[in-house]
Amino acid sequence: MKYSEYHVPILYGPQIPRRDRDDTRKRYSRALLTLFVPWRTVTDLCDVNQTWEEAFKLRQNRTSIHSWKIIENIQLLHE
Repeated sequence: MKYSEYHVPILYGPQIPRRDRDDTRKRYSRALLTLFVPWRTVTDLCDVNQTWEEAFKLRQNRTSIHSWKIIENIQLLHE
């Protein structure tokens, strides 16, 4: 999909958690999956017998290089 204009998304709600803390890793994985992996149902993101962390690791290869740059910038907000 190609847009004729650039847009900057503004996310409302809780801040995306830190990736470098054990106590937020589940929320971090879930947040990034919902933002950067195409999905229609929850099982497109995470299988029933799978943790969010496992699902994120398995689906990382579906994330574009451009999206990874955005993810890195999100992490910079925590530093």
